[in-house]
Formats: sequence, structure tokens, C-alpha cells
Amino acid sequence: MIDLFHLIEDAFAIVRKPKGVYVQAKLYHRAGVVYVAYGSGFVRLGQKFGESWGTSHPDIKVLDYGGPGVEPQQDPAYLASRTRRIRAVS
Repeated sequence: MIDLFHLIEDAFAIVRKPKGVYVQAKLYHRAGVVYVAYGSGFVRLGQKFGESWGTSHPDIKVLDYGGPGVEPQQDPAYLASRTRRIRAVS
């Protein structure tokens, strides 16, 4: 069975797009990894580097992210697994 993208309820990221455009985007998880909604698709959230988090797109940076049960200093893979456990309990 294919593993789809699942919304992390009430979790958002502040994203810097190319040419200095800032947007607020929803967070999703899939197969233990956190993704940020971007356009009609998703970019994978990576490790923190300096003041921002990298993504799978070289020109997209996440300046901050969070929501209920989501803490930015944690590893993005941990967030996805924790969200899945929370969903299973509720």
C-alpha cells in the first residue's frame, strides 16, 4: 500500500521562497519524514543550518515551524513519528 502525505493538524511553517517571498505553509508527514506544502506539491524538511532549516529544494528555506506538539528544535523525522503516535491514540 502506498504511504500518502498526512496533514499535521494545526502545524505551520514560515517559508522563504525564491526572490525573498515569505509564506505560511502547512506541515505534512509521510513515511517518518516531515514535509512542507509548496505550490501544488511538497518539499522535505531537513536539518537546521544557521538560522533556518534546509529543504529538498535548494532555494526554499524554512525560517520557523511549529504547532501543538511540534517543537522546532527537534529532528523533523522525530516529529513525524510522534505525530503518528498521537493520531493513533486520539
